[in-house]
Amino acid sequence: IKAIGDAGYKTVLGFNEPNKTDQSNMTVDAAIALWPTLTSNPNIRVSSPAVSDDGRAWLESFMTQVKAKGLRVDFIAMHWYGWNAGSCTSGQLEGAINWASKWGLPVWITEFGCMGSSNPDEQTLITFFNNSITMLKNHPLVERYAWYPWNTYNDLYRANASGVSVITSLGTAFVAAPQYR
Repeated sequence: IKAIGDAGYKTVLGFNEPNKTDQSNMTVDAAIALWPTLTSNPNIRVSSPAVSDDGRAWLESFMTQVKAKGLRVDFIAMHWYGWNAGSCTSGQLEGAINWASKWGLPVWITEFGCMGSSNPDEQTLITFFNNSITMLKNHPLVERYAWYPWNTYNDLYRANASGVSVITSLGTAFVAAPQYR
């Protein structure tokens, strides 16, 4: 944390998907034990750990212990992918954001997109993206959001038959969206 501060950074993201064995793979108690060190520089904003959407119970427990121990979390980081058929809607994403808003802190969606059976075709994804950007711009607690492009139809560009990278329809929508909020 000292080196991060010395380098001029003002923000640190907490642990990535600690609820997943193939990611940070941490218990709540292990994360809480490390938290005072992670938040030791008051000039650096620190997010909550960013749990996957199925890690809500993990984050609930973490935030309960943060409050009980008087620890600091400056904003909530979250991921959302809409895995199930029919869930690739801005309303579904907004529901997850509203859940993350329960702590009254700013929200950063550090990964979002439609994965699994939720993205049946390119047009569904483009509609989802455009509607979501409108919703995100207007949500009072959302400070930042980042598209997660690693899935079918989520590409912002792809190679054409000649091997040249070309922008996709989603890429065009992405370019037209605000760079950040």
